[in-house]
Amino acid sequence: MKKLTEDRPYDFKYPAIGKILIRVPIVMESPIIIGSGESENSDLDILRESPWPSGSFGDETTFDTYVIPATSIVGAIRAWLTKVLSQKEHADSLEMLFGDEQCSKAQSALACEDVFITPETPVRIRDGVKIDAAANTAEDRALFNYEVLETRRPITLNFELTLRHRRADSAETSDPDKTNLNSEDCLSLFRLIIKGIDDGHIRLGAKTNKGFGRMSVKKTEVQIVHLDFSDPDALSAWINEDYPWQYLQELSVKKIAISYQRFEIEAFFQIKNSLLIKSYDSQPDMPDAVSVANARNEKIIPGPSLMGAIRHRALKILNTLDWPDADESIYNLFGFVYDKDSSHPFHEKMKQADIQARRGRIEVEETIIRSHFSQVQSRIRIDRFTGSVVTGALFDAMPVWQKAETDYLSLRFAVSDYQPWEAGLMLAILKDLWTGDLAIGGEKSIGRGVLLPYQPVAADKMYAAKITWPEDNKVFLRLGEDGRPSFNQPGLDKLAAFTLKPRR
Repeated sequence: MKKLTEDRPYDFKYPAIGKILIRVPIVMESPIIIGSGESENSDLDILRESPWPSGSFGDETTFDTYVIPATSIVGAIRAWLTKVLSQKEHADSLEMLFGDEQCSKAQSALACEDVFITPETPVRIRDGVKIDAAANTAEDRALFNYEVLETRRPITLNFELTLRHRRADSAETSDPDKTNLNSEDCLSLFRLIIKGIDDGHIRLGAKTNKGFGRMSVKKTEVQIVHLDFSDPDALSAWINEDYPWQYLQELSVKKIAISYQRFEIEAFFQIKNSLLIKSYDSQPDMPDAVSVANARNEKIIPGPSLMGAIRHRALKILNTLDWPDADESIYNLFGFVYDKDSSHPFHEKMKQADIQARRGRIEVEETIIRSHFSQVQSRIRIDRFTGSVVTGALFDAMPVWQKAETDYLSLRFAVSDYQPWEAGLMLAILKDLWTGDLAIGGEKSIGRGVLLPYQPVAADKMYAAKITWPEDNKVFLRLGEDGRPSFNQPGLDKLAAFTLKPRR
């Protein structure tokens, strides 16, 4: 048996020649759902670190923290980069950054740490319900709930990139310098990743299309250290963990062009009467239904509520236009999960194609309703035949109103990888919101949820709606004196390309 001190014929195929460490401080701008597969508190519980048995470390301390796994972080980053980068130009860099699926080459250069969040972070349970598209009512036995994690405390994402040298005699190439993932490539990619996170394109967890998992980056506080192992001082810093950190904003790197087709609408509204997104409080002295609120007790329009309203109206518009295969177009646009109990031909078609699910391309944001007040309203149920009150049918609700004429809320929705008719469909939905024909939330039959267009007076938001799409195309809609939208002729000509015309 050879001694440990004896020289051994090591032959590293991909020796490490350096390290890049990056700290990215972020703030969660919306709740996050990292499912654990457990259902003790709700139908979908947040992932928690399993408690250690009492006394495992010589004391009575147990660990019960919330976890954002590194696999979720890296997976979200990889999915977005793969989508927006040219596979022809960046295929080799992506392969070295994340590894190849066959594991036949060098392991991935990117490593990330799990993020642990303290147990004091608020976790709330939100309700959901499946809506019958035809009747626009809740399906029977289709109520569910799920846990969401809400925190505004700064979180740090810690990344480590290992720079490896590819041998000239490797099977991949005879030119090792051509395929080495150098520091400039890494910094350029991470600049792109940070921008993707801050712009809301890279999100964490489930239901990201419905406004969950959005983050913002404290760009001025992103730190980086580059260690070149050919430098003895850098090698010593790595061994002793004494890193010479510097801020990423101080470094100048080349920009990477991306291809991202996204049609986005941001519009401002006021609540005409009242609005009620139902939530059911567990306190016995609370009304039967209250408006949904976040951990800071701010009333909100959740992303799933807005998504449901948009989906139902989109299907109605296509059916009105006698659109061929309207249901299939909606499934392709909003996504689907295979339902074996469904009799719809589209599900049978997906079963034959062995497609179990498809991600939707519509994205919405959670909206905070600021400067509001709530009030309990009691209602009764009337017997339609006798005109008298039904016994035991007294119930109450607590909707929200806006306080002043200057209060408003912002709705944002978008479609990615869009076709012109899909952009036109979003414009038609904006029109229905603007005219009050499309209401949001519950109890619409008694006038709740109707919105009115609004134009803020802030210098950077002097428009009622902003419509953007690739190649820096922007159209601003403003309110005329009569309250109707107005825009110039060039803007009208641009939007004419998205006209939603019936197809016979």
